[in-house]
Order: sequence, then structure tokens, then C-alpha cells
Amino acid sequence: MDKIIKRHLEKRGVAVTKPPQGSVTFSERNPDFFKWFYESVMGFDSDEYRREFWREARKTGHTIGHVPYGIREYQRRRDTRLEGAAIAIELLAGGCALAIWLIRRIVDRHIQRLRRPSYYETERARRIRLTEERRRINKRRTINPMPGKEELLDAFRKAKNSPADMIRFGSLLEDLECYVDNSVYFKNGRLVGRRGGIRRHLEREVPELYARYKTVMKYKVLSKKFRQALGVEDPVSASSLLPKNENSMESKGDENSFRREILQSGGMDGLRSEAEAEIDVVEAGRDGVREILEACEGTIVSLAAQLAIRIDPNYTPHTSKSEYRQRLADAVSNKREAATAMHRMRHV
Repeated sequence: MDKIIKRHLEKRGVAVTKPPQGSVTFSERNPDFFKWFYESVMGFDSDEYRREFWREARKTGHTIGHVPYGIREYQRRRDTRLEGAAIAIELLAGGCALAIWLIRRIVDRHIQRLRRPSYYETERARRIRLTEERRRINKRRTINPMPGKEELLDAFRKAKNSPADMIRFGSLLEDLECYVDNSVYFKNGRLVGRRGGIRRHLEREVPELYARYKTVMKYKVLSKKFRQALGVEDPVSASSLLPKNENSMESKGDENSFRREILQSGGMDGLRSEAEAEIDVVEAGRDGVREILEACEGTIVSLAAQLAIRIDPNYTPHTSKSEYRQRLADAVSNKREAATAMHRMRHV
């Protein structure tokens, strides 16, 4: 977790959430009745300990603890004259233990119902899947044209103007990724590495951005997270979700004109269907885009923080999404009011 984002959110009342350590309920700790009965009720050693004990004994001649005690050792120590009574006692103990185990399962089910509205486990698992998806090497798709050198440089110069411009520049890099080769390659059946991809393309074609490669890739990551926060996948680009920038100059590679050409073309059925589907997705995601952009404070840190509270596993809310975001909006509003008051006092 980026420490700057963490400090930014902590000042606004959002702290890192820690997942529960180990199993929480009895059912999670003891999913199998017989394992629980033999180990917890009868006091037998686990099969894992037994295997580890004899493995170490045969391998080195030394032991790791006491001799494993299980059902066989218990039967050997039992008095044969009382065998029938011992079996009856074992069955009675097993029946009572089974009743206790079932009662605890019922209680745990009720606890899980009460805990379910927190959304924590499900939401955290979803966010972990998104994190794994960002790290996975996938074949990317887009219906946007390949961005040129001047388009990239112009977008990079405007990137700090607003959170929307940051996303636009990152979206261009995501489009560029679809046109370069960043696949893995093998040699003699062994994974050697990945091909140059965006890095080598910038080195050859746009050296000005290659010199700022780490900064450039931060914007690309923001664009990827922005799409994940809105539930958008390829071939829909992040820039198509943003409100139109009236000050931007129209160019030959303008993505809107490119879409119009696709929709008017009769020989590109695959791209045509994707362009039509993208229009539906864009319209559905407008509210989410507005919510993220309005919550930002105009900096790259604030944008990264807004995305973190939506998709980062470390900030998984225990309450419902609407309550959590309302609390965050109130905290941001109070922060802005305090900053405005301080600004006025300095200029009195």
C-alpha cells in the first residue's frame, strides 16, 4: 500500500481495514466432525503430526516430540475385560459430542446471518480478484486507434490539469498497449521474459515520455483501476467514460470520429457490435464517473485514494457501500471547509 495514499485517507477518517486473523467461528475452525471429535474430545494426535513424527524418525533417527497417540494406541491400552463397556462409553461420548457439534453449527449459522450485511468477506474477495487481474498478462482489445507521438505528448502535458485529464492520458497508454507486443517468450521451454511492449515503443518513438517512464506508467495504472472501479472491461476505454472536454482539439485520430466511422461501416461487423455495446456501457457508467471525479480534490493522490477505497482490499468497508461513501464524502467536505476557512483567515 502506498504510504502517501494511506496518509491521505487517514487524514480524512479512512483507515486500513485488517482482515480477521485465523478462523472466526467454531464451524470455520472445525469443519469436520470426526477430526474435531478425535483431536479435541478424545485427545488423539492429528494425522499431520503422526506423519511428521515418523518421517523425521525414519530420516534422522530423532523425534520431534512425544510418540503419536491415536485410536490404535488407545485400543492397545484398553482392558480387554471391559471392552464392551468401553465401546458403549465411546458411543455415548460420540453421540453427545455430535449433538454439541450440531448445536454449535446452528449457532454459527445464525452468527453468519447477522454478520452477512457487513459485506466484508464477499467484497474483499472481489477486490483481491481485481488485484490479481491487474497483474495477469492478458491480450488487450480496443476499438480506438493507436495514439501517435504528438497525441501522447499533448495528453501528458495536460495530465495534471484535472483528474479527468489524468485518466485520459492513462487511457491512451492502455490503447497503446493493445498495439504493441508485451507477450512473454520462452527459450528451450523455459520462460525468459516479456517483450518490450510500451517501454520499448516509447524508447523508440517518444523519448520524452521514456525519460519519465515510471511517472507515465502510474497514469496507466490509474486508468486501469478507474475502469475496474466502474466494472468496465475491454474493449471499452476509460476515456470514453469521461465527460467530453470541450477545450480539446479535434484530430484525425479522435476516438469519437473513429467510433462513428465504425458504426457507419458495413464491413466491420465485429467492431461495429463492440462499438454499439460500448455506447450502452458508457451511458450506464456516467453516475459512477461523476461520483469519483466530484470526490477528488484535484491531485493524483486524491484520485488514487478514491480508487483505492473502491477496489483496494486494504480498504474493504465493513458497512454497506452507500453508508461508507457518505461518511467519506462528509469527511472530505469537512476537510474542504476547514481549508477554505484557513485560507480566508490568512488573507484577512
